[in-house]
Amino acid sequence: MRSIFAVVALGFALIAPVHAQWLNVPKAGIPRMADGRPDLNAATPRAADGRPDLSGVWEPANFSFLQNIFAETRPEDVPFQPWAAAAYDARTVKDDPANRCLPPGLPRALNNRLKTIQAPGVVTILYEAFTQYRQIFVDGRQLPIDPNPSWFGYSIGRWDGDDFIVETMGFNDKTWLDFFGHPHTDRMHLTERYRRRDFGHLDVQVTVDDPGAYTRPFSASYPLVLTPDTDLLETICENAEQISQRLVGTDSPHPRPHHSVPVPPATLARYAGTYELAPGRNVMVTAGDDRLTMQYPGNPNPLTMFAEAPDRFFFTSRDEFVEFQVGPDLSVTRLVISGETNRAVLRRIP
Repeated sequence: MRSIFAVVALGFALIAPVHAQWLNVPKAGIPRMADGRPDLNAATPRAADGRPDLSGVWEPANFSFLQNIFAETRPEDVPFQPWAAAAYDARTVKDDPANRCLPPGLPRALNNRLKTIQAPGVVTILYEAFTQYRQIFVDGRQLPIDPNPSWFGYSIGRWDGDDFIVETMGFNDKTWLDFFGHPHTDRMHLTERYRRRDFGHLDVQVTVDDPGAYTRPFSASYPLVLTPDTDLLETICENAEQISQRLVGTDSPHPRPHHSVPVPPATLARYAGTYELAPGRNVMVTAGDDRLTMQYPGNPNPLTMFAEAPDRFFFTSRDEFVEFQVGPDLSVTRLVISGETNRAVLRRIP
């Protein structure tokens, strides 16, 4: 199945895993429930200066943006400059810089396990994939005027109440914004807003302002969840030449082009409901004004769907589509999810 996980596998095919280490190390100072499990909903920890302490090991809670930074945007509404649209359409999995052991850059690096270390004057972020690091200086310095272009740019931070604001400039243009290959230029200005809303959840909002590739700034949210009692593992990128040979002929990393069509809200409302994925495991479909969202069991983050026909919808974060079937009385009876090599029929639960 050519889906979200297929691209992830290709993107990390070079990483040589290390046998288990640092995977179960109970740490002091972690609030716990009666059964000993970490209480991720406990109060936000504070540093000595009273600011929220962002330190911890985090991983993505929402994998839609791992694939596509425009996961909630209609394809025709992506604010491409013409050359950027052409570059995006032409890119394939084998073109991915990560498959040549090059750094993932930003904001793509947020979609990996990472470790934040907060100290006076600087916040350091360690990225498990490819063993990369980044420094965010909180010592009053300004962004450089004419920086030497770099993979992660130059970052300065400041506090706005309990929100940590990071501005980054000075990128090269050799990385992708996401796994699907949205481009950027060396004119990109990245603004991140970090908020640790409780002990186990870190909300990150990223705003990209790159007039070289897009006609307007745009934002995306990256919710992260704490992974307590563990730590980063060493990951080394190697055998890039062998991987490149395996990827020869691999097609586009992003879903086939789609164009959305308007569907009356009343029609969308007919599709909302509960559908049985497996006994005891249900998929929830919710209707909005111009789109549907689908929520899988155990995943708190819904997937966005847009209509390409009144009864057929597509995802912008995976190469699958959804069709709704009706019975003789025109009531919706089934939801069908189809990909290139997979098909699942889900019965609607009254």
